[in-house]
Amino acid sequence: MEKTADEKHNSEREARERAQDKTLADSFPTSDPPSTIPNPVPKSPGATIDEEKVMAKCDVCGNDYDKTFQITQQGRTLTFDSFECAIHAMAPACAHCACRILGHGVEEGGKIYCCAHCAKQRGAAAVRDRA
Repeated sequence: MEKTADEKHNSEREARERAQDKTLADSFPTSDPPSTIPNPVPKSPGATIDEEKVMAKCDVCGNDYDKTFQITQQGRTLTFDSFECAIHAMAPACAHCACRILGHGVEEGGKIYCCAHCAKQRGAAAVRDRA
């Protein structure tokens, strides 16, 4: 029995989501506690804080970096060493193609899409790319 176009699309989407979930799980293990900037107290007697650079760890890739930044979203604060890692962990995924949405995206029916084309592919009728 041959699959319908919707069944093929759903099967492909599920495969993409499983791969993305695995990638996220591999790069952002849930067993690791969230990073916090450590207490800035010198470890060596007589040393100053400047002599011992305080570095935080990226929650996505695990890189220790002296120029990390934190983003708080819906009460969850994460530490990153790059915008790439921040996007990977926090940007929503398109409900059709699963790409990360960096702009406003398009919403309909409680789902977010990267563009009107993807929304229309999933049955949204009221969205447009241009006014």
